[in-house]
Amino acid sequence: MRIIERLYLARRPIETQETIDIGGANRTFVGRHFPLQDATGEIVGFGGSFTDVTPLNQAAQRAGQMET
Repeated sequence: MRIIERLYLARRPIETQETIDIGGANRTFVGRHFPLQDATGEIVGFGGSFTDVTPLNQAAQRAGQMET
């Protein structure tokens, strides 16, 4: 199901995680998506942002390797 469809059904913010190839390297992004509603609660648009969390994931993997 596409993000916009999910937002229409949920009527609240949702978070996604996607890994994509950029220049031959995998990068992981967290997406935060939300419906924009008017005073009556009608959805009139959508907003969102993506944050590159690749460095955080890499640090967590290194930390996990050091523990074992």
